[in-house]
Amino acid sequence: MSLHYILDGYNVLHKIPFPESRTFEAQREALIRFLEERRPQGSPNNAVTIIFDGQPEHYGGHSSPTMRVIFTEGESADEKIKKMVADAVAKGHIVVVTDDRAIRYAVRADGVQVLSVRDFLSQASAGSSGTSGKGTTSGKGERLAPQMRQKIDEEMKKIWLK
Repeated sequence: MSLHYILDGYNVLHKIPFPESRTFEAQREALIRFLEERRPQGSPNNAVTIIFDGQPEHYGGHSSPTMRVIFTEGESADEKIKKMVADAVAKGHIVVVTDDRAIRYAVRADGVQVLSVRDFLSQASAGSSGTSGKGTTSGKGERLAPQMRQKIDEEMKKIWLK
């Protein structure tokens, strides 16, 4: 089953230098291009939801079968992320990307995997092909998600370290 990455939008934006992007709108667009081209979320089947504080204003928004942008309008991105996780049915397939300590603690308590922004960005491919030449691949040119790598490691330990 595919994973659903929920990104703390501005938390991620502040970790990526987009020198050509001076406005928040341009930075948000640059982030979406980065996610589409470099795919730190791994498989193209993995869904991405980017949560931003505030209102969309002039932002036209972005929506595709695997990528959504949500503006919180009246609540904080932190609260929206926590609420999405709490309401989710398949918590084992959610990965929250944030460096915000309060969000990390809250969603971990719900059984959701958390990635730091740095770890998430380090999964980005070197080019638009979806692989970087280093890292783990599934043999089909797709990077294995961190949860999958961890699961494989645990299964191998059970087999070989009896």
